Amino acid sequence: MTGELSDEVLRALRRIIRATVAYSHRLASEFGLTVPQLVVLREIAARGEASGSDLARAVSVSPATMTGILKRLRERGLVERRRSRQDRRRILESLTDEGRDILA
Repeated sequence: MTGELSDEVLRALRRIIRATVAYSHRLASEFGLTVPQLVVLREIAARGEASGSDLARAVSVSPATMTGILKRLRERGLVERRRSRQDRRRILESLTDEGRDILA
């Protein structure tokens, strides 16, 4: 029974991986985004604005990885950064109009 269950789990994982790869290719070809970039855009949309460290924790990536993702999103004009009004030391990321459009 354990062998059958293991085989079933492996087949299910393979289907998930195949679907994820297909989705990633579609996302890249249609919108020029990676899955992590899309996840970050959605997280910013849900929060309105957020710091890079808050985003890194929310989507379970390292701060260094988040720095790269945000840099690429800013270069594409999908995200903009600004200083917090409450705490000028904090840098917050928010969606641009183009960022909101691509999510729509």
